[in-house]
Amino acid sequence: LNLGNLLRSATSARRASEGKVPLCLFTNLDETTIMNEALTKYGNESKHLFDAVLQDSLATYVPKTGAEALLLWPTTQYKVIRSRVGRLLNLARAPYEMTLFVDDDTYFCAPHGPDGLFNSIKWLHDTRERHTLRAQVFGHNGGGKECIWHKVLHENASFSSSLEGDCNDQGLENKCLGERGIQGGALAVTRNSTLTKLVDEWVDTFLFEHTCVLGLNETSECRSYIRAREKHENKIGMQGGTLGDQGAFRAIAEQRCRRNASGDWSLGTLPRAFNVREIHPARDSLDDVAKHLRKQHTAVVDCRHDPQDITLFGPMLMIHSKHYLNDLRDDALIEETCEL
Repeated sequence: LNLGNLLRSATSARRASEGKVPLCLFTNLDETTIMNEALTKYGNESKHLFDAVLQDSLATYVPKTGAEALLLWPTTQYKVIRSRVGRLLNLARAPYEMTLFVDDDTYFCAPHGPDGLFNSIKWLHDTRERHTLRAQVFGHNGGGKECIWHKVLHENASFSSSLEGDCNDQGLENKCLGERGIQGGALAVTRNSTLTKLVDEWVDTFLFEHTCVLGLNETSECRSYIRAREKHENKIGMQGGTLGDQGAFRAIAEQRCRRNASGDWSLGTLPRAFNVREIHPARDSLDDVAKHLRKQHTAVVDCRHDPQDITLFGPMLMIHSKHYLNDLRDDALIEETCEL
C-alpha cells in the first residue's frame, strides 16, 4: 500500500463525485495512521475523506486446511498472495447495495456534468440486479459497439458509460462469459447471496491453485491439477513465479457456464471509462511523460479509429495506473489527460 497514492486517489474521488458518493477503505493499516497522514497533506478537508474505514478481511479469515495455513502465514515470502486473498474476501463484505472496488493507484477524473462520475455510479447502482459482478473482460466488449453507434446516430443518444453499459448488457443477453480473465483493478459488485457464492468459489480456487503450484499441497488432486495445467494451459495466469487471481477466476467462470443454473452468480462488463489503464507514460522525466501522453491522445479516446485502439464511449472517469500518480505530481497534468 502506497499511502500517498491512496490519499491522492481518495481526494480525487471526493472531488470527481462532488462529495455525493460515499467512500469506504479496506486496509490493514491503523485508521489513526491514515488520518494523521491525511491531515498533514490535506488539512481539515481530510476529516471527511472516508465515510468508513474497515479492517482488511484477511485478518479474520480462518484457513480451511494446513496447506492454506502455511500459505497465509504472515511471512514476507507470500506477501503478494496474502494481499490478493484479502482483496477477494473484501468483496463479500461490500458495504453498499452496489460497491465499486478500485485499487489505491486509481485517479478519478474531475466532474463532467451529467455524464460524469456521480451519474455513472448511479447507473451502476440502478442496474445492480442485472449482474453479481461487473468487470472489464479481456477480449470481450459485451458486443455492444453496434448498439451504441445506432443509438447515437439514429436515436439522438449521447456517448456515455451508461449507454455503453446498457448496450453491452443487451449484447450479453442469454450469453455466458466463461474461460475469460477480467481486469481486477475495478470491480462493481451487488451485495446479495450470489456475491457470497462467487467470492467463496473464487477464494477456494485461488488458494487451491496456489497451494498446489507452490508445493504446499501434495494430494493426488493437486498432482492431477498440475499435470492438466502444464499440458492444457501452459501455466496461464503465472505472474512472477506465483499465480495471479486470473486463472482462478477463469476456472470458476467456466464452471458457472457449464452449470447454467438459475439463481447463480453472473458476470457483466464494466464500461471502459471506469478503468482506463492502457497508456503508460515513459519513466525518464516529467517532460517525457507529458510528451508521451500527448502522443497517445487519439489512440485512447477516438472510438472511430482502428478496432485495436482503446475505445471510450463518453468522458474518461478513472485512470488506473500507478505511473500517473508516481510520475505526474501535479493533478492538473493528469486532468489534462482526463479531458481528452
